[in-house]
Amino acid sequence: RQQLKEQELAREQEWEAQAAEREYYWERQEARERRNKALAGAGVLVLLAAGGVWGFRYRKRRIAAKTPIERQSTG
Repeated sequence: RQQLKEQELAREQEWEAQAAEREYYWERQEARERRNKALAGAGVLVLLAAGGVWGFRYRKRRIAAKTPIERQSTG
């Protein structure tokens, strides 16, 4: 009878340990996904900003390359 109780206790402890491990794993997984999303968002923003700067410079150069008469017509 005593042995049965001890076995049950050991099994419960083991199960709790496994549950804690699983929980920890899922938390890590979620944190990793959040970080990846944040990194992806930042990457997109950086690309957009770089594209905007490049586009602005390119447009400025195109306008500067035009003759004064053409420049007036573009406004």
